[in-house]
Amino acid sequence: MTVREILARLVAFDTTSSRSNADLMDWVADYLDGWSMRVRLLPGLDSGKTNLIASIGPETADGIVLSSHSDTVPATAAGWDSDPYCLSMRDGRYYGRGTADMKGFLSVVLAAVPDLAKANLTKPVHIVVSHDEEVGCLGAPALIENLPEAGIVIVGEPTGMRVADRHRGACIQTMRIRGIPAHSGMPELGVNAVTHMAAFVRDLDGIATQLAMVDAPPDKQTNIVLTGISGGTAQNIVPESCDATWMIRCAANEDPAEIRLRLASKAEAAERRMKLENSCCEIDLDLLCDVPPLMPATDNVARDLCQDILNDDTTIGLEFATEAGLFQAAGLPVAVCGPGHMAQGHTVNEFIECGQLRKAEFFMEGMIEHVSQ
Repeated sequence: MTVREILARLVAFDTTSSRSNADLMDWVADYLDGWSMRVRLLPGLDSGKTNLIASIGPETADGIVLSSHSDTVPATAAGWDSDPYCLSMRDGRYYGRGTADMKGFLSVVLAAVPDLAKANLTKPVHIVVSHDEEVGCLGAPALIENLPEAGIVIVGEPTGMRVADRHRGACIQTMRIRGIPAHSGMPELGVNAVTHMAAFVRDLDGIATQLAMVDAPPDKQTNIVLTGISGGTAQNIVPESCDATWMIRCAANEDPAEIRLRLASKAEAAERRMKLENSCCEIDLDLLCDVPPLMPATDNVARDLCQDILNDDTTIGLEFATEAGLFQAAGLPVAVCGPGHMAQGHTVNEFIECGQLRKAEFFMEGMIEHVSQ
């Protein structure tokens, strides 16, 4: 099958993170099994979620891991010029949900499997696909735990086929404030959870402003973005509860734990103020996910291999997080290199340029040559 044919099949599966990825994973597993790869489908965190690990070549510990994720963001927004789950081509671009992030890379890898099967491999190649990357890299830890011992990891997130050896981390926190309800005509009898949340949000914004480095490149900036807030039940009731969620994107030179401690201190101060009004008030602060940054390393054989294949000794940093930070935390050399650009990911009319897929095919040719030496 050609890259285009495989990409069309993958795009046709709606693998929005809130849905099962089982049908796509079954199709990929059947395809790989047809080329005599050693395929394992591993149950995910939730019913209907699956990780995949497939290997080819000798069973040694010096293999290359080609990593991608199966899930996408939703395609529910209006404005699509074509069916987001039916691949279409216009002006040298393939349109469809997941084309850039990141079914394009997976399509190139799968299209190269016949060449892998024919090659005289001296090192194994492991194709891995995770679930629920888009909602906090939830599937990757179990996948990494079951990964065969390997030499390097290449994560194929869209970099424009540049080599990235660093990126920001990402963690999501949520906070719930429990106040005391009362009739809005007698607000002194209650404790307004929304009002206290508003005060905390001002503190959060103050910390975000202190961390901001406007002149720094994106991968060296730390930002905090409030992504949701809700509270209150009716116009005549003092709000009993209020919830907020925020994302911390932490630069590689920042300690995300230290930032969370600063926010926790502000939450504790807010709770003390509320308890002065009523001792029953509470604030709960939770960490929903924590994806570590990818740290630049002097010795990085994954980066070096990608540079050799592409004949490009430069590197870039990424403003977004990937599963690469988790692979690095597990002690594996890792680089990020894949077709497309994240500027087109998560958008209406998501696309990947045909030229980017051709560059990725050239990259795979060089990688197969490397593991056949």
